[in-house]
Amino acid sequence: MKKVIDHFKEAISSIRISGSSARLVENLIIEHYGVKASIKQVAQVTGKSNQISIQPWDKGLLKNIEKACSELKFNLVNNGKTIILTSPPLSEERRQEFIKLISTYAEEAKISIRNARRGLWDDIQEKVRVGELTNDDKFDIKKKIQKEASELEKQIDDIASDKIYSITKEAS
Repeated sequence: MKKVIDHFKEAISSIRISGSSARLVENLIIEHYGVKASIKQVAQVTGKSNQISIQPWDKGLLKNIEKACSELKFNLVNNGKTIILTSPPLSEERRQEFIKLISTYAEEAKISIRNARRGLWDDIQEKVRVGELTNDDKFDIKKKIQKEASELEKQIDDIASDKIYSITKEAS
């Protein structure tokens, strides 16, 4: 369940209001000679100010990278060597999209925690069934699992709230 927190933090770390982060495009998947690869595996990706620069090691990949990046709503320029993405100024509508995206990621993380909790509970019940655990042990473990899951869900809510606050704070 704790891996869910790390995944959630990584997912929302790419959401930035000020400036552009290379993380926005590093993990986009492209076709590379019949094999799927992330952009960071086939190109140098740098971000500064409001631009991201993607310079593939093989110029033949420019079209594939351009296609993958076209969904990001950035101004895109392909100069034949490098793809340059310029982030448009953020509108209130875009900020609201970011907040909605963070909320979606948070809910997905909480669902993952609940699924892990359910899987652990099923494992415990199976151990009781085969005699490896007693019923008393089962309920003690259930309380511990529930407590851990609740704490992790609260941690997700706190992380999401902090990120949403930073987005709204930068807006003002």
